Amino acid sequence: MRTEQKRISNRSWFWRCLVFLSCLTVAALAGPRERYGYRVLAQVDYPSNTYLLGEGGWLAVESELTEGPDARAGTQATSEMLSKVNNWLKIRRIPLVVAIIPNKTRLYPYAFFPGGHLEEPQRSEYKSLYNNLHDLGVQALDLSTKMRAAPEWRSGLYYRWDSHWNQTGSAVAAKLIAQYVYQNGWRKSLPTVNYKLEPDGKRQPTPTDIPDKNLSINGFVLDDSAKTRLGILPPASETYQLYKAVAPVSGSSLFDSAPATVLIGTSFSAEVNKHAFPDNLEVALQSPVANVSIPGGGIATSAGEYFTSDSFSENPPKLIVWEVPEYIYRTATDKVRHLSQTLGPWILGDCGKNGISSSLKNGVLQFAKPSPRSGGYLHTRITAAGVSQIELRFLAADNQRKAVTVTRSDDDDPHDLNIALPDGLNVSSLSVVASDGDVSPKLENSKICALK
Repeated sequence: MRTEQKRISNRSWFWRCLVFLSCLTVAALAGPRERYGYRVLAQVDYPSNTYLLGEGGWLAVESELTEGPDARAGTQATSEMLSKVNNWLKIRRIPLVVAIIPNKTRLYPYAFFPGGHLEEPQRSEYKSLYNNLHDLGVQALDLSTKMRAAPEWRSGLYYRWDSHWNQTGSAVAAKLIAQYVYQNGWRKSLPTVNYKLEPDGKRQPTPTDIPDKNLSINGFVLDDSAKTRLGILPPASETYQLYKAVAPVSGSSLFDSAPATVLIGTSFSAEVNKHAFPDNLEVALQSPVANVSIPGGGIATSAGEYFTSDSFSENPPKLIVWEVPEYIYRTATDKVRHLSQTLGPWILGDCGKNGISSSLKNGVLQFAKPSPRSGGYLHTRITAAGVSQIELRFLAADNQRKAVTVTRSDDDDPHDLNIALPDGLNVSSLSVVASDGDVSPKLENSKICALK
């Protein structure tokens, strides 16, 4: 009798716990449903991002569905920065193609929005970005409309459990970009290599943006088995085959010189994330592509590093493709402003007589007057044979000091150097120290210029 009573008691506690957990689940889902719409089932908190879980296990970055307080400022800052870069590249006769990658929620809204379609302001946002760039004279490509119209759209252009496009999506985008390049006559200046795609290794598990063992979802921590049951993690049976672009002749000297096309971008293009976009672009263009994209750096990091490198100044490309994800476009205000400051010297170059001149006294550059506290840059011509690293030591009138290390080619040729001044410092003098080599660096035509 006691054993039977114990069994009944255990069953009672089991059903009570089940009801309790169900109530918690309903309560947890209520918040995201009320905030984002009834098709958003859960909010997934991750150290680097907040994700939203839509119907059918579709996962998207929160900023795709919400408009932050700095959205308009971010859009304006990004557009102005791309316009400045485009104008300078025009002077150098380097075409720039800006490919705005549409949000996953734009191509597959039925998983996230009531009624299965985009609502304002998201509905018209992409077109607004596209038109804004065209008004500024930037060659922008509308990937959204054309990717949605592609036959492959139904089979899926984005990973379900990852915020990036899959290899099919990147291949469709690469073909659209290549068509745009051909239509504008830029393909004529590019070398031809008959690339083809070949399998790269074994099939891999489908990517997911939230691989951690334990994760907070609507405030509740779930393990992998619970996440798989809820459709938040892909099942083990979901795999994909990675492909790579292969040239017909192995061991060729295709990359002895800088490739004519350079790809600037984000994690959508980075090799480490295995979306095969650079490979698909090489196949679509039938021409080598140098990929300088950096994951996790937004649209600013890879551009800043490439445009200020010796690789760009000494071997400028014939074409630049710059991919810009839609949701980063309007949320990267701070990084874009930093990039504008970093690229300001590169865009403006020698400011001539408008700069603050300098004179050399006892091995130290003395400027005619202190620099502005922010927004200025140093322009100089430097010669330092055998020196690969140089430390610039800036001194302010109030004796504040800041040092900046510069890496350069260790040759005998003079190089123009444009570098942003340290923030918050009224620079009055500058000394230069070589980190290696036996020859002291020689500076000529040194001046402080203002960013405009």
